[in-house]
Amino acid sequence: MATSNPTVRTGSPVSFRVEIRRVGSRPCLADGSEAGRAVVIMSGSARVWSSADCSTGSRMLLLGAGDVDVQTVTWNGKTSAPNCGGPRAIAGAGTYSVAAELAGVQGSAGEPLTLTITAPPPPPTPTAPATGTGTPSGPTASATGTGTPSGPAASAPAAKPGPAASAPADPAKP
Repeated sequence: MATSNPTVRTGSPVSFRVEIRRVGSRPCLADGSEAGRAVVIMSGSARVWSSADCSTGSRMLLLGAGDVDVQTVTWNGKTSAPNCGGPRAIAGAGTYSVAAELAGVQGSAGEPLTLTITAPPPPPTPTAPATGTGTPSGPTASATGTGTPSGPAASAPAAKPGPAASAPADPAKP
């Protein structure tokens, strides 16, 4: 058994390449279905998932000396239970052992693989806007007495001294 990606993030699918190889000299009949050549994922001694849990049917193979049958088994990253029972949860971050074996065939288990599931990166921390630094903006920017004047007074001609200069201009009145 092999995988091209031994490290995945939680909830991500991972595929395994599973071979059934006849090593004896006489032909034999083997069940190559998902239940017959089960891929099992363990966390320590706890069973997390098996390809046999929700499988149906059989796939009988007649294998002669040296014959090889190759299947790809994909795990969706969720737990399972026999007969598709129980809730299915996303497997957490950690190190898992993955093995395949032919049901009912003594000594058919292959060398287990190590699968590492990593947690997703934490979401970015929102940053508060800086206070007291930078360029002032908004209506108070011109109230500081610094910078370039803005608004109607900036383009108005200088007022002439006298009583009319201190009266507010009202464009609605002639």
